[in-house]
Amino acid sequence: MSLFEKYLKLRKQPYKMRFIDVILIWMVIISIVPILLLGFFWSRERTKQFNIEVVKLRTNYYTEQTTFIKNKVEQIIDQLESEIGFNAEINQKLSKVQIKEKENFLKKYILQRISKITFGREGYIFINTTDNQALIFDGKYQEKPIQILKSGRTEWISIYKKMKREVVDGKGHTFEYKFKKHSDNTLAYKLTYVKLFKPWGWIIGSGIYYDELNSTIESERVKLRDNIINDLYRIFFIFLVVVIILIFINHRLSKYLNQNIRTFKRVFSKAADDFSIVDIEKIKHQEFQELALSANKMIRERNKFFDALLQEEILLRSLIDAVPNLIFYKDKESRYLGCNKAFVAYMGIDEKEMIGKTDVDILGDERSLVYLESDKKIITSKTSLMNEELIKYPDGHEVRYETIKTYFTDINGDVQGIIGISHDITSHHQMLHDLNIAKEKAEESARLKTAFLANMSHEIRTPLNAIIGFSNLLVYDDEIDQEEKETYNRMISQSGDSLANLINDIVDMAKIEAGQIDIEKNDFSVKQVMEDLFVLYKEQAAAKNENIQINYEPDTKYEELVLNNDLFRMKQVMVNLINNALKFTEKGEITFGYKVDDTNCSFYVRDTGIGITQESLKVIFDVFTQIDGTYSRKYGGVGLGLSISRRLINIMGGDIQVESTPGIGSTFTFTLPLK
Repeated sequence: MSLFEKYLKLRKQPYKMRFIDVILIWMVIISIVPILLLGFFWSRERTKQFNIEVVKLRTNYYTEQTTFIKNKVEQIIDQLESEIGFNAEINQKLSKVQIKEKENFLKKYILQRISKITFGREGYIFINTTDNQALIFDGKYQEKPIQILKSGRTEWISIYKKMKREVVDGKGHTFEYKFKKHSDNTLAYKLTYVKLFKPWGWIIGSGIYYDELNSTIESERVKLRDNIINDLYRIFFIFLVVVIILIFINHRLSKYLNQNIRTFKRVFSKAADDFSIVDIEKIKHQEFQELALSANKMIRERNKFFDALLQEEILLRSLIDAVPNLIFYKDKESRYLGCNKAFVAYMGIDEKEMIGKTDVDILGDERSLVYLESDKKIITSKTSLMNEELIKYPDGHEVRYETIKTYFTDINGDVQGIIGISHDITSHHQMLHDLNIAKEKAEESARLKTAFLANMSHEIRTPLNAIIGFSNLLVYDDEIDQEEKETYNRMISQSGDSLANLINDIVDMAKIEAGQIDIEKNDFSVKQVMEDLFVLYKEQAAAKNENIQINYEPDTKYEELVLNNDLFRMKQVMVNLINNALKFTEKGEITFGYKVDDTNCSFYVRDTGIGITQESLKVIFDVFTQIDGTYSRKYGGVGLGLSISRRLINIMGGDIQVESTPGIGSTFTFTLPLK
């Protein structure tokens, strides 16, 4: 590995301050501070001196240039006055026309000569007249004078007007203004001296741009700055020499101390790894030996603390894992920090895989949004939440839990995360559910029994009243004829049969409830039984209602079918179903018959009566139940027939079902096994 690679490797590691480094820093501070203070005060003094020199230079140069341009203008005016005085004597001998021609020639000559006067890069003489003409503009003689006010240059016009106002007193004036350079046609600030030459009405001026002033001043300023920089280099060199000397001294000192420091470092590194005690004999100097004794005491106390902490952690973990409830805890960002074994079984993943993940990572967005919202609410409001939830385990079984989530804090009271405990309340919830169902059934049973007793009392009183009433007429009324006696006897007989059937139904239900019903199985012909019922009910239907037609549909493939079962109970069920069909059918037809499949013989009764609603179909076979209480008054009955029929069919090994549409009719079907 090259030195460069070693350097890069070291640079990637965090730097740690050494004791020798601290000594070097303090040595540098103690030695260098006086030099830095000296350099600071010296540089401040030199800077102050430099600024004074710059100001002085700027002031002197400004004064010199102002005097220079003033002298130029004054010199030209003096020459003009001399020329006019010289020519005054000659003009006395000339006519006015000759004087005018000579004056014009002299003006042109002077203007051409003045236009050639230049100084510096941009210095020249300009001449304007008081009647708004520019005779020399931008250092050039104008054969045709420029009309200043008609030039369209607003800045020039403004400057001209200002000059014209000021020079009328005959004195020289200095102006500062922006004007275009004739070299590059750019605007720049210009210092100008102007004076009026009254004999000819000339405003004569000269100026210099500040750019030339600043460039000269800047060159002098650079010289001063270079001197200061050279002085700073000397101070830096002295500072560098001192630092090198201090580094050399530090190197020699560290060579002396490093041996003891490395020995002490090796011992403490080992103690930090395995909690071992520092060997005092390996420490040479007394100061380090005292430090080692303090370290040994600290290590012993730390060992006791960590042993106790580890024991408490093991105990707490065992307790949490032994609890059947689901226990979990998260940080402030809802990332899992840990959980017990019960929670691992619920989640279906190992605890190590769970740590550092959120519910979104494990469960997905759909289920986790509710959990994350409740976590956020607990942390922000510092409150506890409780809820019930039906949880589905990975194996498919479901358990209802009551979950309590709250926050936990550090020693300063700052919220650090959330802890949750879920308690299994499935059995409790099921018990409450069962109690509610039992309560509803008990209330419904009480209501039905009350309705049954009221209805049954009516059904019993009706035939009894008929029997008693007609019997009294037969005994005490001597005026009735033979035909009326026969009618009364028939009514007494029908009421007795009705009362007997009611009592038989009550007795059968009592036997069924007590489990004392007996089934007597014998062979019987299905065809014979069904034909007898057809003959019986065809006559009854004709006698009761001419609008009802009785139909019989046998299974022609099985006319010789013989069943081994209780013939009496089978006929009892068929009679009950046909009687119900007759009771609830005012017109139309009633059809009954049987069909045979591989295992069962299905008997059915189909009518075109009032029909049964879907809600009533759910309870039609329950004891003491009728589809509507008002029907008991209109059609009679106490609601035992279908319940008895269903239980008898179940005892005989079959089942009974019903299909119905209100207003269209109903079909009752029950099955009996072939064997």
